[in-house]
Amino acid sequence: MANYRTSSLFHYTKRIKTILEILKTGALYPNYSLEDLSSDSYPDFKFGIPEVCLCDIPITMADLFLERYGKYAIAFSKQWGIKKGCNPVQYVSNERIIIGAAFRDEEMREINKSVTELLTIKGLAFNFDKFFKSLQRNDANMYALGFLKNYYGDDYQKGYINYNENEWRYIIEDDAINGVKWLQGEEEYLKWRGQNNYISKKTGKLVKVRKKPEPTQKMKAEALVFEPSDINHIIVFNESEIPDIIEGINGLKAIGEHVLDDAEKAILISKISSFERIKMDY
Repeated sequence: MANYRTSSLFHYTKRIKTILEILKTGALYPNYSLEDLSSDSYPDFKFGIPEVCLCDIPITMADLFLERYGKYAIAFSKQWGIKKGCNPVQYVSNERIIIGAAFRDEEMREINKSVTELLTIKGLAFNFDKFFKSLQRNDANMYALGFLKNYYGDDYQKGYINYNENEWRYIIEDDAINGVKWLQGEEEYLKWRGQNNYISKKTGKLVKVRKKPEPTQKMKAEALVFEPSDINHIIVFNESEIPDIIEGINGLKAIGEHVLDDAEKAILISKISSFERIKMDY
């Protein structure tokens, strides 16, 4: 019987260099990703959420997503991910679910905006306990909101369905007091991301590039940290790239704060494969 979920959580990237950087630091760093829950009723219900994205798509089916998310992957045990707070995404096709979440978010923003006025008018009679419980409910609501995703992709007309991605997320809660806040709306997200334009030498046309800034130190402090034993797979795109990743692993002195010995390096090397080989053999 075919497996539609793996026992591993895969993190995809577009460069082999990034895989080696992840191994060296022993961590996956959260960074802002624009999540779009817009609907007819709430056309700009978008958030820049500090997160790490993973998935449990069987690697025999992964070639459907390589162009979108990258041709290199590192996979960790699902038990490790669950222990660290990773959670599968809930895919939503019913607009009423999103509207309910949007309404709650809107309601709490109004409460937060008016709190100064309420304190001024009611003074010590103001119900602090009720207010802070409302804030706690809103924090929980927003955190849960981060695990929602539209069933249909942006390019659904071409047949793309988000549901097939089997996405999991690790999310940092919206907490401006402690230095990590969610970005509200696409405009705020794009302002954070910035834009670098250049003229293509090949075509002579203007190319707009938006390169993500590095995660903040506050985000890095909330990183998904792992040990060598948490790693199940290291996958490159072509067979010809395997010697490069082996050389990189042999050159590592440590994974994060964990000092590597020769036996651990050998075990890591044994977990290397390529999408090219997987496609040919499975």
